[in-house]
Amino acid sequence: MKSSLILAFLLVCVAWIAPVQPPADKWRMPYKKHGFTKEQAAAHLLSRFSFGATPGQIQQVAESGLESWFEAQLNGQIADPSVTDKLSSYTALTYSNETIANTFLQPNQVIQAAIRAGVISRDSLKDVGKTLLRPEIRQFAQEKGYQPLIELHRQLINQKIIRAAYSNNQLKEVLTDFWFNHFNVSLTKNQSQQFVLTYERDAIRPFVTGQFAEMLLATAKHPAMLEYLDNA
Repeated sequence: MKSSLILAFLLVCVAWIAPVQPPADKWRMPYKKHGFTKEQAAAHLLSRFSFGATPGQIQQVAESGLESWFEAQLNGQIADPSVTDKLSSYTALTYSNETIANTFLQPNQVIQAAIRAGVISRDSLKDVGKTLLRPEIRQFAQEKGYQPLIELHRQLINQKIIRAAYSNNQLKEVLTDFWFNHFNVSLTKNQSQQFVLTYERDAIRPFVTGQFAEMLLATAKHPAMLEYLDNA
Protein backbone atom coordinates (compact mmCIF):
# COMPACT_ATOMS: atom_id res chain seq x y z
CA MET A 1 0.00 0.00 0.00
CA LYS A 2 2.80 2.37 0.93
CA SER A 3 4.62 1.69 -2.34
CA SER A 4 1.43 2.39 -4.28
CA LEU A 5 1.03 5.74 -2.55
CA ILE A 6 4.65 6.64 -3.29
CA LEU A 7 4.19 5.73 -6.95
CA ALA A 8 1.00 7.79 -7.13
CA PHE A 9 2.88 10.71 -5.61
CA LEU A 10 5.66 10.30 -8.18
CA LEU A 11 3.24 10.29 -11.10
CA VAL A 12 1.53 13.40 -9.79
CA CYS A 13 4.92 15.09 -9.48
CA VAL A 14 5.84 14.17 -13.04
CA ALA A 15 2.51 15.25 -14.49
CA TRP A 16 2.01 18.48 -12.56
CA ILE A 17 5.25 19.66 -10.97
CA ALA A 18 7.55 19.04 -13.94
CA PRO A 19 5.83 21.37 -16.46
CA VAL A 20 5.75 24.32 -14.02
CA GLN A 21 8.35 23.74 -11.35
CA PRO A 22 8.66 26.17 -8.47
CA PRO A 23 12.21 27.06 -7.46
CA ALA A 24 13.68 24.61 -4.97
CA ASP A 25 13.83 27.35 -2.31
CA LYS A 26 10.04 27.82 -2.48
CA TRP A 27 9.08 24.34 -1.32
CA ARG A 28 10.40 21.89 1.22
CA MET A 29 9.99 18.18 1.82
CA PRO A 30 8.32 17.74 5.23
CA TYR A 31 10.69 15.09 6.55
CA LYS A 32 11.08 16.73 9.97
CA LYS A 33 7.34 16.58 10.47
CA HIS A 34 7.55 12.80 10.14
CA GLY A 35 10.53 12.40 12.45
CA PHE A 36 13.27 11.94 9.85
CA THR A 37 16.73 13.44 10.00
CA LYS A 38 17.99 14.97 6.76
CA GLU A 39 20.22 11.94 6.17
CA GLN A 40 17.33 9.54 6.77
CA ALA A 41 15.15 11.54 4.40
CA ALA A 42 17.90 11.45 1.77
CA ALA A 43 18.20 7.67 2.15
CA HIS A 44 14.43 7.31 1.81
CA LEU A 45 14.37 9.55 -1.25
CA LEU A 46 17.15 7.59 -2.96
CA SER A 47 15.53 4.25 -2.14
CA ARG A 48 12.26 5.34 -3.74
CA PHE A 49 13.37 7.34 -6.75
CA SER A 50 16.61 5.67 -7.81
CA PHE A 51 18.05 2.19 -8.18
CA GLY A 52 19.84 2.63 -4.86
CA ALA A 53 22.32 4.99 -3.27
CA THR A 54 25.96 4.85 -4.29
CA PRO A 55 28.70 5.15 -1.63
CA GLY A 56 28.59 8.62 -0.10
CA GLN A 57 25.50 9.69 -2.04
CA ILE A 58 23.19 9.89 0.96
CA GLN A 59 25.41 12.47 2.61
CA GLN A 60 25.88 14.28 -0.69
CA VAL A 61 22.12 14.60 -1.28
CA ALA A 62 21.54 15.66 2.32
CA GLU A 63 24.15 18.40 2.05
CA SER A 64 23.13 19.69 -1.38
CA GLY A 65 19.43 19.65 -0.51
CA LEU A 66 16.70 17.06 -0.98
CA GLU A 67 14.58 19.43 -3.02
CA SER A 68 17.43 20.35 -5.35
CA TRP A 69 18.22 16.68 -5.99
CA PHE A 70 14.60 15.81 -6.68
CA GLU A 71 14.08 18.82 -8.93
CA ALA A 72 17.17 17.89 -10.96
CA GLN A 73 15.85 14.34 -11.25
CA LEU A 74 12.51 15.60 -12.54
CA ASN A 75 14.33 17.63 -15.18
CA GLY A 76 16.34 14.54 -16.17
CA GLN A 77 19.03 16.56 -17.93
CA ILE A 78 22.09 15.88 -15.76
CA ALA A 79 25.22 15.19 -17.80
CA ASP A 80 26.11 11.48 -17.96
CA PRO A 81 29.62 11.28 -19.47
CA SER A 82 30.45 7.92 -17.88
CA VAL A 83 27.27 6.35 -19.28
CA THR A 84 27.95 7.84 -22.71
CA ASP A 85 31.45 6.39 -22.62
CA LYS A 86 30.29 2.94 -21.50
CA LEU A 87 27.64 2.82 -24.23
CA SER A 88 29.91 4.04 -27.03
CA SER A 89 30.49 0.52 -28.37
CA TYR A 90 26.77 -0.32 -28.44
CA THR A 91 26.23 0.60 -32.07
CA ALA A 92 22.63 -0.60 -32.30
CA LEU A 93 21.52 2.15 -29.91
CA THR A 94 21.75 4.65 -32.77
CA TYR A 95 20.34 2.46 -35.55
CA SER A 96 17.00 3.08 -37.21
CA ASN A 97 14.33 0.38 -37.31
CA GLU A 98 15.16 -0.26 -40.95
CA THR A 99 18.88 -0.67 -40.27
CA ILE A 100 18.21 -3.00 -37.37
CA ALA A 101 15.79 -5.10 -39.43
CA ASN A 102 18.41 -5.43 -42.17
CA THR A 103 21.32 -6.14 -39.83
CA PHE A 104 20.19 -8.31 -36.92
CA LEU A 105 18.66 -11.43 -38.39
CA GLN A 106 17.37 -14.77 -37.23
CA PRO A 107 19.13 -17.85 -38.67
CA ASN A 108 16.29 -18.64 -41.06
CA GLN A 109 16.38 -15.08 -42.38
CA VAL A 110 20.09 -15.43 -43.15
CA ILE A 111 19.47 -18.73 -44.92
CA GLN A 112 16.69 -17.23 -47.03
CA ALA A 113 18.93 -14.29 -47.93
CA ALA A 114 21.71 -16.71 -48.93
CA ILE A 115 19.29 -18.60 -51.15
CA ARG A 116 18.12 -15.38 -52.83
CA ALA A 117 21.75 -14.39 -53.41
CA GLY A 118 22.52 -17.77 -54.99
CA VAL A 119 25.08 -18.70 -52.34
CA ILE A 120 23.20 -21.90 -51.55
CA SER A 121 20.22 -23.60 -53.11
CA ARG A 122 17.04 -24.97 -51.62
CA ASP A 123 17.96 -28.38 -52.98
CA SER A 124 21.26 -28.34 -51.11
CA LEU A 125 19.37 -27.68 -47.90
CA LYS A 126 17.24 -30.73 -48.55
CA ASP A 127 20.21 -32.89 -49.50
CA VAL A 128 22.76 -32.08 -46.80
CA GLY A 129 20.81 -30.03 -44.29
CA LYS A 130 21.76 -26.77 -42.62
CA THR A 131 24.62 -28.10 -40.50
CA LEU A 132 27.02 -28.90 -43.35
CA LEU A 133 26.29 -25.55 -44.98
CA ARG A 134 27.16 -23.47 -41.92
CA PRO A 135 30.63 -22.31 -43.13
CA GLU A 136 29.12 -20.99 -46.37
CA ILE A 137 26.24 -19.32 -44.56
CA ARG A 138 28.55 -17.84 -41.91
CA GLN A 139 30.86 -16.39 -44.56
CA PHE A 140 27.89 -14.95 -46.45
CA ALA A 141 26.56 -13.34 -43.24
CA GLN A 142 29.95 -11.79 -42.48
CA GLU A 143 30.28 -10.38 -45.98
CA LYS A 144 26.82 -8.82 -45.74
CA GLY A 145 27.43 -7.43 -42.25
CA TYR A 146 24.63 -9.49 -40.72
CA GLN A 147 24.69 -10.01 -36.97
CA PRO A 148 22.75 -12.55 -34.89
CA LEU A 149 19.59 -11.28 -33.24
CA ILE A 150 20.95 -12.25 -29.84
CA GLU A 151 23.55 -9.48 -30.20
CA LEU A 152 20.74 -6.94 -30.47
CA HIS A 153 19.17 -8.36 -27.32
CA ARG A 154 22.53 -8.22 -25.56
CA GLN A 155 22.90 -4.53 -26.33
CA LEU A 156 19.36 -3.79 -25.18
CA ILE A 157 19.75 -5.58 -21.84
CA ASN A 158 23.29 -4.37 -21.17
CA GLN A 159 22.46 -0.73 -21.80
CA LYS A 160 19.56 -0.97 -19.34
CA ILE A 161 21.89 -2.34 -16.66
CA ILE A 162 24.58 0.27 -17.38
CA ARG A 163 22.10 3.14 -17.19
CA ALA A 164 20.55 1.80 -13.98
CA ALA A 165 23.94 1.39 -12.34
CA TYR A 166 25.76 4.52 -13.51
CA SER A 167 23.32 7.17 -14.72
CA ASN A 168 23.04 10.42 -12.78
CA ASN A 169 19.43 10.68 -13.97
CA GLN A 170 18.20 7.88 -11.76
CA LEU A 171 14.54 8.88 -11.66
CA LYS A 172 14.46 8.84 -15.46
CA GLU A 173 15.85 5.30 -15.46
CA VAL A 174 13.38 4.12 -12.82
CA LEU A 175 10.49 5.58 -14.79
CA THR A 176 11.80 4.16 -18.08
CA ASP A 177 11.91 0.70 -16.53
CA PHE A 178 8.44 1.13 -15.04
CA TRP A 179 6.76 2.27 -18.27
CA PHE A 180 8.72 -0.22 -20.40
CA ASN A 181 7.19 -2.98 -18.29
CA HIS A 182 3.76 -1.34 -18.23
CA PHE A 183 3.52 -0.96 -22.02
CA ASN A 184 4.83 -4.46 -22.51
CA VAL A 185 6.01 -5.90 -25.83
CA SER A 186 7.60 -9.29 -26.50
CA LEU A 187 11.32 -9.94 -26.82
CA THR A 188 10.59 -13.48 -28.03
CA LYS A 189 7.84 -12.97 -30.59
CA ASN A 190 9.44 -13.21 -34.03
CA GLN A 191 7.68 -10.23 -35.55
CA SER A 192 8.35 -7.74 -32.75
CA GLN A 193 11.69 -8.70 -31.22
CA GLN A 194 13.82 -6.77 -33.71
CA PHE A 195 12.15 -3.52 -32.68
CA VAL A 196 12.19 -3.74 -28.87
CA LEU A 197 15.42 -1.74 -28.52
CA THR A 198 14.08 1.21 -30.51
CA TYR A 199 10.75 0.84 -28.72
CA GLU A 200 12.38 1.68 -25.41
CA ARG A 201 14.60 4.33 -27.00
CA ASP A 202 11.99 6.15 -29.08
CA ALA A 203 8.58 5.42 -27.53
CA ILE A 204 9.33 5.20 -23.80
CA ARG A 205 12.52 6.98 -22.75
CA PRO A 206 11.84 10.43 -24.29
CA PHE A 207 8.45 10.76 -22.58
CA VAL A 208 8.92 9.48 -19.03
CA THR A 209 9.10 12.95 -17.49
CA GLY A 210 6.78 14.53 -20.03
CA GLN A 211 3.17 14.13 -21.06
CA PHE A 212 1.54 10.73 -20.67
CA ALA A 213 -0.61 11.21 -23.79
CA GLU A 214 2.51 11.61 -25.93
CA MET A 215 3.99 8.37 -24.60
CA LEU A 216 0.71 6.55 -25.10
CA LEU A 217 0.57 7.62 -28.74
CA ALA A 218 4.25 6.82 -29.34
CA THR A 219 3.92 3.29 -27.94
CA ALA A 220 0.72 2.61 -29.86
CA LYS A 221 2.30 3.62 -33.18
CA HIS A 222 5.68 1.91 -32.74
CA PRO A 223 6.42 -1.19 -34.88
CA ALA A 224 7.22 -3.28 -31.79
CA MET A 225 3.73 -2.73 -30.38
CA LEU A 226 2.01 -3.06 -33.75
CA GLU A 227 3.76 -6.37 -34.42
CA TYR A 228 3.20 -7.58 -30.87
CA LEU A 229 -0.55 -6.96 -31.20
CA ASP A 230 -0.65 -8.28 -34.79
CA ASN A 231 -1.78 -4.86 -36.01
CA ALA A 232 1.09 -4.11 -38.37
